[in-house]
Amino acid sequence: MQLDLLLQSIEEFDIRRVFSVNVLFTCSTDTYQIAYDGLKNKYPHIQWVQEHRYEKHKINYQFNFGYWHNLYWWMKSALFRVNKSNFKSCLSEVLSAGNKYPFTMFLTDDSIFYNEIFIPEACLEKIKQQPEKYSFSFRHGLNLQGGIFREKADYIVWNVYENDAQTDWGYPFSVDGHVYGSSTIYRIIHKILLTNPNTMEGNIAGYATEKKIFPLIMASKQSCLAGFELNRVQSVSNNHHWDISQEKLNRYYLDGFSLEIGFNSKNVKYFRPEIQSLAVIKENEKINLWNQ
Repeated sequence: MQLDLLLQSIEEFDIRRVFSVNVLFTCSTDTYQIAYDGLKNKYPHIQWVQEHRYEKHKINYQFNFGYWHNLYWWMKSALFRVNKSNFKSCLSEVLSAGNKYPFTMFLTDDSIFYNEIFIPEACLEKIKQQPEKYSFSFRHGLNLQGGIFREKADYIVWNVYENDAQTDWGYPFSVDGHVYGSSTIYRIIHKILLTNPNTMEGNIAGYATEKKIFPLIMASKQSCLAGFELNRVQSVSNNHHWDISQEKLNRYYLDGFSLEIGFNSKNVKYFRPEIQSLAVIKENEKINLWNQ
């Protein structure tokens, strides 16, 4: 249901049709599989890649042994020593298929676009020329609070290492709407130890901080991407969330409902803005899940 909302927002706001979308997904139950099959039929123009969970966990050797931090992570936690699924292989498959595209962006299914998607050509050119130095964010803009940045003619730019690392402005790598050079991301992902989306973001961010890569992030003057943590569907990171039952949302989706998240899109001050209402809708029927 949340992925459907994201894909709807892409179709609405990717007016210039700049995105080529691939969805990497996995299912824990048959009812989720039915829901994903419905999404695949609804969006046949999207490339769908299904991650498969192993019945028996496999020892993880899919990383560069020459990078010391990989060995540190591998030794420190069983989370990194075994693969519970073929996530990294699927991720590599998607990235390899997209090699014809010079730029790569990741998204999670708890985000939606709420303004027209636009990236200045000057920003793309900087990423193309210096892919280890520059990236572009759809979730930042002059409207977000707390950043130290410089304003250019049609975009803003900031150094993540001059900003507070605990804020949206001080994080060097994100899977929430940041654009990177494809060849650089492909190389890093092959090098880094990762087993799922959470370890992917965390370990690449750690690698970027250590190597001081992706120091400069650019963004349009108005952000166009917002995130909403309605629930937690993984056990790696104890992220803040609303504890909205994903099983309940899936039942609504299978019954033909769509998700509606109410927030003030004219006054977004943070990547995760305040939710004003949450509902599921179907034709003339609306069921409120939460109201402010």
